[in-house]
Amino acid sequence: MRIARFLPSLGLFLLGLPLVALGCNPKLATVLESDEAGAAPGTGGNDPSAEGGTTTVPDGGTSAPACETKGGKCLPLGETPRSPQRKANPGEASCPGTDVCWLPLTSKPTSPVCYDDPGCNEDATVSSLWGACFGGLCICNPGYTVQPSGKCGKLPAPDCTTQAGKCTQQPATCPSGSLESTNETNTSCGDLIAAVCCFSAATCGGPSVEVAGAGRTPIEMVCCAPNDALKPPICVNGWQTCQPGLTAVDKKFGCF
Repeated sequence: MRIARFLPSLGLFLLGLPLVALGCNPKLATVLESDEAGAAPGTGGNDPSAEGGTTTVPDGGTSAPACETKGGKCLPLGETPRSPQRKANPGEASCPGTDVCWLPLTSKPTSPVCYDDPGCNEDATVSSLWGACFGGLCICNPGYTVQPSGKCGKLPAPDCTTQAGKCTQQPATCPSGSLESTNETNTSCGDLIAAVCCFSAATCGGPSVEVAGAGRTPIEMVCCAPNDALKPPICVNGWQTCQPGLTAVDKKFGCF
């Protein structure tokens, strides 16, 4: 008799188990999901995919805009883009981890390429100097060319179209507000009829100086010839520079 009275109660208890389980599982799944997934992308922190987000860069813990927000692309360290682009300068744009940010050549740089002459070598393992640092800009020695990174290297400048320049003929003169390129690049526009390769000066990175309380301020660069004649700068791979053999100077001071 005692067993008979106990069985109905046991049945109700067993029938209740699935109901309890069904009531608890959704909450349990929610807890597990939130514990394992972490914060959702784009909700803050250093997630570079967030709109207008920033990533932390190693130079003193400062932050820079995410590479994608500057129109660039992140590539693994040691890999280079197929089309000519320049590396982002420290503090200009950044990528997660050890990836490198590559920006379009038409994107005007906003931070120095160099702080001293050795900083102009594209190959940091070489002890000889390939260029001179002027206002955070590398002016390459004869035999070397400013690279998309802004540093000096051995690769010659590519043709005008590859550098996103515009060939101009009849007359072979760049319009106001633009800069010519090297003689070799000009020749890529055609050598039967005189032509020059022109770049908007606004998209060609130039020198700047540190001004107390105002950050880095652009300076107007000109190139000093051996006879002290002042020549305008040229544009190569997105950077202002001088024709081989000329020296970069601040126009305000002239040749000295």
